[in-house]
Amino acid sequence: KAPSPSPTKAPSLSPTVLQKYWYPDIHANKNWCVYGSDFPSWMDTDDYRSNNLFDSMGDCCSVHQCDPGATPSDEDPTIDQNVERNVMLIVDEDFENSDTLPWVHGGLADWHITTSESVSGTHSMRSGDLNSQRNTSSDLTLKVDSSRGAFFKFSYMAEVSDPFDHFTFRVDGVVQHMDRSPFYDWRQYSLGIQPGPHELSFHVEAPAGSITIPRSTDPDSMGTGVVYIDDLQFTPL
Repeated sequence: KAPSPSPTKAPSLSPTVLQKYWYPDIHANKNWCVYGSDFPSWMDTDDYRSNNLFDSMGDCCSVHQCDPGATPSDEDPTIDQNVERNVMLIVDEDFENSDTLPWVHGGLADWHITTSESVSGTHSMRSGDLNSQRNTSSDLTLKVDSSRGAFFKFSYMAEVSDPFDHFTFRVDGVVQHMDRSPFYDWRQYSLGIQPGPHELSFHVEAPAGSITIPRSTDPDSMGTGVVYIDDLQFTPL
């Protein structure tokens, strides 16, 4: 009797091979394109693929204006690769699924997620309580980077009032927007961000100097001293 044929082995699954492209090295010291599959995942999405992933270096450099004097980020000894992981290349945050952004907190009191106010959903980010202390602040900073610039916008409610406190939004330490009187509805602020690394920061600041009038005298016109932000978007061009 002829021996029965051995059962056929199930074919092993081929390993997933990531497609390689030429793409902008947004952490390089100047405009530059590199080849590989280590590009940020957002580049391989419908909105950004055509402007960020290319089949040739020439096509990539024609869009991102490569500089012959650039040093790729993985060859630049001045770049701390661990720090770069905390730099955001794209942001779309509504604080509904906790806070996943690498914020840097500073000042007297940290910002935190709250359900007290919100634009969309039920959550927002709220500044810390300064508790009437003078010459103090509650600071929140986010590091971002882009090769061609970006558009940044956020919604906010500022319940601040001079001489008690004020709210500022800054880019690289330079004030872009300030509120000195309270309002209790949500407003939106937006601006263009230049290419390269930047720090976007939110500050509630109580200046130095004593105040003799208690805030509780007229809370409607003097505010509560806190700021809420929601629906942040940093969208590369």
